[in-house]
Formats: sequence, C-alpha cells, structure tokens
Amino acid sequence: MGINYYCTFCGIVLKKLGRVDYVIYRVMDFFPLPPSGPYRFLNKIFYKFDQFCLKNSDSVWFTTEGHIIGREKQKYFDRAKSEYEIIPLALNKNKFVSHKITKQNAHSMVYCGVVSCYHMLDLVFDVIADLRKDIPDVKLNLIGSGPDLEYFEQVCRQKKLGASIKFWGYMAEDKKFADLMAENSLGIALYRDEENFMKYTEPAKVKYYLNFGVPALVSKVPRIALELDRKKVAFAVDNEKDEIVGVIKKYFADQTMQEKYKKNIQNYLPEIEVNALLLERMKRTLEKLHHSHN
Repeated sequence: MGINYYCTFCGIVLKKLGRVDYVIYRVMDFFPLPPSGPYRFLNKIFYKFDQFCLKNSDSVWFTTEGHIIGREKQKYFDRAKSEYEIIPLALNKNKFVSHKITKQNAHSMVYCGVVSCYHMLDLVFDVIADLRKDIPDVKLNLIGSGPDLEYFEQVCRQKKLGASIKFWGYMAEDKKFADLMAENSLGIALYRDEENFMKYTEPAKVKYYLNFGVPALVSKVPRIALELDRKKVAFAVDNEKDEIVGVIKKYFADQTMQEKYKKNIQNYLPEIEVNALLLERMKRTLEKLHHSHN
C-alpha cells in the first residue's frame, strides 16, 4: 500500500520486478496547479507520476470525492472509466472520548492546530468579541503554537478578550489534552475559500474534533463540510461573521440540540471506524488477489 504517488510508484516498480503481488494506491491529497512559479512546473511532473500510479495500481483508494474532482479538472482521470473506492479518514473507537454538556462547558469552544492567519483566527476573534455581548461566559480554548502566536496574543489584548480566550500552547496528546478537548461544545475549523489543496482534500482537524464528541464549525470549502452538516455532526458555514455568530448562538441556546449532536457523533462513529473500514477492504482485496492467482 502506497501513501501518495512516491511510495506507490516504488510499489509498482517492485511488482514489475516480481517482488510484490498487489499494489494499493492510497490517495491522500490533490494539489491544484499554482497560477505561476516553479511549483506550477513541478506539479505538472507530479501529475504524470500520479496518472501512472492510477493506471498501474491494482486498487485505488481515494479519501474524498474532492480528490477525484481535482484530477478530473486536470483531465487525466475519468471516474466513469475507472475502478476505485472512497475510504474516508477514520477514527479509532477505542480512543473516543466524550464529556456531557454541563453549565461549565455549554458555551465553550476549541481550536486545535497551527496558530496562523491562514486559519482565519482573525475572524474567530471577531466572532468571540461579538458573542460576548449576549453570552458573557463564552470561551475559546486555543490549543497549539505557530508563526502568528504572538500576533494573536496581541490581538487578544487589544480587543480585551483575555477573559474569553485561553492560550494553551502546544500540548502532548495525553489524558489532560483529551479531557480539555472533550470539555467543549464546539470545535473551530475555518479555511480560506481559495483555489488550493484544501478544496480537494479532507482536513483531518474536522474528524479529530469528532473523536472527542465535539461537533465543528467548518467552512464550506472542503467537500466533507457539507457531508458532515447533512449528518448533523457539524455545521457547514460561509466565512461570514454574522452567519457564524448566528449559528453559534442558536446552538448554545438549545441544550437539546447540543445533546443531539453529541449523540449523532456516537452514531456516526461506526461509519468511519478505522478497524472496521480497513478489515472490510482488506478482506475484499485478499479475495481479489486469491482469485487472480487461481
């Protein structure tokens, strides 16, 4: 099994040398062509490797439909003429942690990731400032470090949001971290609406929040946002302050909705349970391999 085309290409070569029987291409990303610069040329070369792996692998496992859409835009993949499977990013039910909604965490949100302007934390801080007018105890747990950490600490002071935003910095993924993640009512996963890889991939952050029983606010940029919104385990939003504030207020005001979303996450978990997904696919793969040898 090759993760992306470098490893898969090596697997195909080994198969041609008689050292490997079966090659699975596990597709994890798609990067659109930049408008200019050296990476535009390099990406065209990468597309050739990608096309070779799609054609010569025994099985192709995409992570999201966005991977297919990006390749179809570049006109080197046609889903109607190809065999493939879509196997999403998965969670391990043995690591699932979820806490009940209480008075202490009902208005608590979490952002976990790189602290940078790219992740639209300026917008998040504006949302917090607006929410405080009607929800004085609103809180944002900001977990992580990054290139713009000092900038956002300064923004927090300028907007006088110190009582509402807690900077935790980098945290090891231990019990303290898991408990902190699970003690929130909403997660934050905003992405710029640009022609970049985020439109065509499945960001791990969104499902990472689900691993702690926390539904997320997700920009309508990656396709997974609309899917999770339909399943009522997340909220797909435009990157507009008033819309985001409205969604949060409605959610915070309805404890029944909060509890329902937590229950929905538990019901959704079996659909993306990593052991079940891989076991099912590997059984089918081994059967296919067995039949091909007979």
